[in-house]
Amino acid sequence: MFETASTITEKIINMEKEEKFVPARTMLVEDHPIFRVGIRAVLEQTPAISLIDEAGTGEEAVGKTDEKSLDIIIMDINIPIIDGIQATKIIKGRHPEIKILIFSAIEEPETVISAIKAGADGYIFKTDNPNELLNAIEKVMGGENYLSQRISNKLIPHLIGKKHESGEECEKKCEELTGREHEILSFVLEGKTSKEVSKILFLSVRTVETHRYNMMKKIGCSSTAEIFKYAIDNKLI
Repeated sequence: MFETASTITEKIINMEKEEKFVPARTMLVEDHPIFRVGIRAVLEQTPAISLIDEAGTGEEAVGKTDEKSLDIIIMDINIPIIDGIQATKIIKGRHPEIKILIFSAIEEPETVISAIKAGADGYIFKTDNPNELLNAIEKVMGGENYLSQRISNKLIPHLIGKKHESGEECEKKCEELTGREHEILSFVLEGKTSKEVSKILFLSVRTVETHRYNMMKKIGCSSTAEIFKYAIDNKLI
């Protein structure tokens, strides 16, 4: 269940009191006027965000990124001149510290994967709950990768169908993982819960969660979204 805008705002207010919170300097990249107005309204309802600029094309976004000090960019994909994925790749090449959250109507798994490969820190659909945008921004600004649950649900069957490497080849790419941890990684990518894995492997749930924790620690992931990104980046799927 997503946190409401009021809950997120309350958390941020508490952060502001405790840590002198500074709003994330944000740029919105969207070429459709109606969508831009709607997204702007959502962004402006929380003190976590300082919307300092907007762009209507990928080229304009790249140019403004070079001129301004930004923390995060909310990026559409279907934008003129340079699309959002190419713009993301260029911006990340020049300014890797800037977070980029893709906010798109495109739901095809191949597009999501392309965006992640280009360097996007998160991806949500325009048809997702508006509060998910605020939640995604909070997670991405906290250093996490973020994929909405609907995206994970679409990616799982796609990735299962695209697997093309054996466990032995996987071990060459992530040698620190044990055989059991490789198994857990595969099950996570298939969308299985620890309880489901425990039944398949005849292990206790606690044992599965321990293997999962160790696997995630070794590959530097703290969420399922980061596991997907790791697997895509290392061509494990």
